[in-house]
Amino acid sequence: MNILLYSSLRKKYGVQSSKVIRVCEYVLMELKASSETALSIHLIGNKMMTGLNSQYRGKNSPTDVLSFAISEGEMFFKTEEKGDIFICIPQIKKQAKEYGVGFQEELYKMLVHGILHLFGYDHIKEVDAKKMIPLQEKILKKVYDNERIKK
Repeated sequence: MNILLYSSLRKKYGVQSSKVIRVCEYVLMELKASSETALSIHLIGNKMMTGLNSQYRGKNSPTDVLSFAISEGEMFFKTEEKGDIFICIPQIKKQAKEYGVGFQEELYKMLVHGILHLFGYDHIKEVDAKKMIPLQEKILKKVYDNERIKK
């Protein structure tokens, strides 16, 4: 697996690169991703996220996470195994406060969420959400229980 992390915001928000990468590796292992999987994580600000959200979703506001597979299709990530995840760090901080959870907890949740999108999971329809959200929570619990990630 090849996981790259891009951000100039890491230090400002106290994001530990090694933990983010370990979380991604663990999630990919849980999803039985190929060893050829390539994932780029971009930690960005409100302005860049608003631009992406506007361009790709027609919404002129920031969102928490956007996932893009290199090749779109029903099971796109399982065939191409390359993708980008953009996470809006100020939005994560805001949501963590709103939900009464820690910043790191909300960040990990959005990492798992973004990766699940790359594997074809969605939550727009209720029937799909009933599959994705429990899987997300199951993986998150395993992430928090994993001693390697805690270090």
